Amino acid sequence: MLVAAGPGCGEPGGLPAIGPRVVAPRLLPPSTTRPELEQPRLAQPELVPAPVVTPPLQRAVVVDPLLVDPYQVDEYSQKVLKVDVLWIVDNSGSMANERSLLAASFQHFIEELVQRHIDYHVGVISTQVDSAATGGELREARGVRVITPQVADQVALFAELVDFPSGSERLEQGLAAMRLALDEAMLPEANRDFLRADSALAVVVVSDEDDGSFGHPAHYARFLQRTRRPGDERLATFSAIVGLPPDGCVPEGDEEVFGADVPPATRYLAVSELTGGVSGSICLSDFEPLLERLGQRVGALNLIFPLSAIPVLDTLAVRVDGRLVPPAGEAGAGWRYHADIRAVVFDEESVPPSGRTVRIAYVVDRGGAP
Repeated sequence: MLVAAGPGCGEPGGLPAIGPRVVAPRLLPPSTTRPELEQPRLAQPELVPAPVVTPPLQRAVVVDPLLVDPYQVDEYSQKVLKVDVLWIVDNSGSMANERSLLAASFQHFIEELVQRHIDYHVGVISTQVDSAATGGELREARGVRVITPQVADQVALFAELVDFPSGSERLEQGLAAMRLALDEAMLPEANRDFLRADSALAVVVVSDEDDGSFGHPAHYARFLQRTRRPGDERLATFSAIVGLPPDGCVPEGDEEVFGADVPPATRYLAVSELTGGVSGSICLSDFEPLLERLGQRVGALNLIFPLSAIPVLDTLAVRVDGRLVPPAGEAGAGWRYHADIRAVVFDEESVPPSGRTVRIAYVVDRGGAP
């Protein structure tokens, strides 16, 4: 629609302007209803019973039992060893240097007994038997005649026992002196507590002359063995540190001394051979290795432990009082299995001490078990 405009409303001069007029529409607010809230509804789940499934029946399967290798444990008790050691020491003047060497080396002898836990008696007599056929009495120093593990300062005490005053004896009768020292019928009162009924007996002579006693060497060997109980004769041994065959020897340093030659002591050595003793040269400049070996022989414990079955070698386990002992290596200490005698054999350095328990466990070789 066209509408004429009044004066003053358009062009100059008062003439009205002619044009369209825009009229704004009337806006009415929308009508609304009151809101209502609808409560939510929870659907109830349907409970469906679970189906019962019956397990299928299966046939029982029989499984063969495992075949377990037979296992064996052998147990031993190392014997509790007592040993009585009688030293027969030549008291002639020519033996002064040798007695000093003996005293200086005694430490190695006694250490072997201590390390093996041996219960020992040690006594000293001379080779002298007087015209009245008396002798064999144990020497005394500091009021002590018998050295035991309980005696203090044993090495110094032994040195005093073998330190004889200078003498000029021409006839050494070591075997006769031994019998006088041990024979119950002729036993000196001073010797009463030396020899024990249940001990091993080791007699050791140290002399630069052969024996001059009356009687055959075999007689003295039998006497020595009879001092032990029946069945224990092998526990009596005679060892000799003397001149050795065929020509004897000359003590080191005495090569230019007239009469220093030491003849072979065939009588002493015969008794040693008959009783399984140790022999060594009196002319050595160092007695330590000899006395160490002598201590090992005197304190001879079980080295060989036979097994009740043939073992699988790499399963062998050897224990002494619960402590695992390794097999011998390059150094030689330990044990070895000897198939020829079916036994574990210890080296001297590893021998189980007196009174200890030895347990040897192993898998039995099925192909060789008895």
